[in-house]
Amino acid sequence: MAGTWEGRLTFLRAIEPGDWEAIGALDADDTAQRLGDDLQLPRSRATLQAWADAEATRPRTDDNVRLAIVAFAEFRVVGLINVHGAQPRHRSFEYGITIGSKDQGKGYGREAVHLLLRYMFEELGYHSAHATVYAFNARSQRFHESFGFTPGGKLRESHFSGGRFHDELLYSITAREFADIYGSSL
Repeated sequence: MAGTWEGRLTFLRAIEPGDWEAIGALDADDTAQRLGDDLQLPRSRATLQAWADAEATRPRTDDNVRLAIVAFAEFRVVGLINVHGAQPRHRSFEYGITIGSKDQGKGYGREAVHLLLRYMFEELGYHSAHATVYAFNARSQRFHESFGFTPGGKLRESHFSGGRFHDELLYSITAREFADIYGSSL
């Protein structure tokens, strides 16, 4: 049986100091940046190294976490996935994911989301996961709906990118919905 953090195509692991180059490649990928968050100013090599060093040694104080998505075939970081906004009292959390443009459409993101949600629901007892998708990101909308997330509303014209305002679409999935679709590993 594979470990909690291993799938068929990928595994998830903590950020390592040497990941700064892969993070730099994701930073340089304008398309991936825009789809996952905001287009940022370029970071220097020293800044990327310092960020990776700090992330690798950051003590874990809550359920918010950032993990590298590594492709088994090449043992190469292909993206990042994170939990943010974790609310243990309400047993809900938000997640975000970025996959480099050249690695999109290969199943890495789907597997990474599956591994992360299984852990959050089955090991930590969270009840619901939430994701925000920009209205211009049709691929992410299709992904979330095919994965089992339910559209739940939108924040109108709340995201500025590419010189325009865009809606943010809200998606969610509960632990029960996840288990109904993917089964339980318990």
